[in-house]
Amino acid sequence: MSTQTAFTHAIARDDALVCDFFVKFSRFECALKKVGFVKPGAHDSAIPAWGEFADTLSGKLDTVTDADFIDAKSFLMREPPRRQVFVAPNGVGWEANPRRANESDARYLLRLIRDVRNNLFHGGKYPATNGGPITEASLRNAALLRACLVVLDHCLSMDGFVGNAFSEHG
Repeated sequence: MSTQTAFTHAIARDDALVCDFFVKFSRFECALKKVGFVKPGAHDSAIPAWGEFADTLSGKLDTVTDADFIDAKSFLMREPPRRQVFVAPNGVGWEANPRRANESDARYLLRLIRDVRNNLFHGGKYPATNGGPITEASLRNAALLRACLVVLDHCLSMDGFVGNAFSEHG
């Protein structure tokens, strides 16, 4: 087993799930930018305008009756991923990730998905050792990834432009 596979397996005990999440998230961001949900970032970089996209979904998310979506949304909002934060003088720690003042359900939900991505991509979820027994953390990571995939799939179906742009890259 390669080191890369060992680490992805240790994160969520499901290599394909980790890969599926990263690929879907990346394609989703590409689709957002392609249809105009884009804004300037540092040094004139183009970054996805997740908040503006979320605003187009406000109200729509509450009308979804699919049980998998309802469960995924409820899980993410009830048990949000923690945020990795800087702790002086030069370390990291974790803190709760509550809804911010005036943050809609849609904005909060999509921010939580980005936080799951950030925690994984920026190394916050890599275990100190790999190959050990299944841990509570790896099970929670897998549940977070599955919930995010369900929500992203439903968001694609709610916006035809983003959904079509996403399909073009598939």
